[in-house]
Formats: sequence, structure tokens, C-alpha cells
Amino acid sequence: MGASSWPRPRGGDNLFFALLPDEPAQAKIQAVVDDLAARGVFQRRPVPRHCWHITLLYIGRFDGVPADVVEAAGAVAARVGMKRLHICLDRLLSFDGRPGHHPLVLCPSRDSAPLRHLHVALADHGRRLGLVRHSGSFAPHLTLGREPMHLLPEDVAPICWRARDVVLVHSLVGQRHHVVLGRWGT
Repeated sequence: MGASSWPRPRGGDNLFFALLPDEPAQAKIQAVVDDLAARGVFQRRPVPRHCWHITLLYIGRFDGVPADVVEAAGAVAARVGMKRLHICLDRLLSFDGRPGHHPLVLCPSRDSAPLRHLHVALADHGRRLGLVRHSGSFAPHLTLGREPMHLLPEDVAPICWRARDVVLVHSLVGQRHHVVLGRWGT
């Protein structure tokens, strides 16, 4: 990959690998969102349903969608492969964020070794192919919103599904719009 494809800080196009919840899981997530809205938790608009995902590996921010990056991402995903993963989100909490901007997330209450292994495999192959420089820490979660206040952690009814595909997502920064560029699965 050429240096021209590396992320630029002002680009408006994020690329990342993710897992998407299936329809029954989305219905359960929507029930959590509806409950939070009824309780007055959301002071800002929640993340729209079509943008719900668990990020596996952030690739970077770009100006446009570089074809060589998409090609390299496809090579990484093909090398890693995808086995069905059992995902179960049963904890609601806030992450630290910049002041007044705290992600409100659903996450697993227990360590998810298969998710962690998938993240590590994508990151390792991504580094070998020059797709990513570093992968950072990994805390699997699904973001529901970004709120000015922290929410105390609470248990929620388990939201479980079998993930069958890793997807490459193009997120248009600030537009609340995601486009799936590729899908690799079982």
C-alpha cells in the first residue's frame, strides 16, 4: 500500500471491520434503546439502528475510500476467515470520553475470548499486509449513543446472536451513515 492511502486526520471516511447484530438481536437492542428513551437517559439522538455494530478493528480515517485499502482489507479478512461466533451483550455502561461526550454502550459482562482472538488475528494480518500500523486496545461493545453524563453500569436482558460474517464498513463521519463494502463469513 502506498503512503497516499494512509489515514489523514481530516478525512471524512472511517473504515473498520465489524460484526453486525442480526434482526432478532436488533429488536432486543431497540427495546433497550426505547427503555432508555422512556427513562429520559438520552439527551442526544441515539445511534440509528442501521449503524449498530461491534468494531473488531479500526483501519483508519481517509479522504474517500482508497481502493488499495479495500483490497488489502479483503485480503486480511480472507486470510483470517470467519467461524460463527456466539455474541452476548448483557451489560449497559458508559465509557470515558472527551468531556460531555461519553459513549453509552452494550457490552459482554464476561470476557469473550473468541471475539478477542478474532480481533488479534485481524490486527496481526492487517499489520503484516500494511493495512494497520497498530490495533490499540480491544473492548467489544455496541454503541447506543454519546451522552454528556455517565450512566451507572446496569445489567440488561442478554442480547445474543450468532455472528456469521465479518464486514468492512465505510462510515461517513458525522453523517450517521454506514456502507458495507465487503462481507466474509461462513
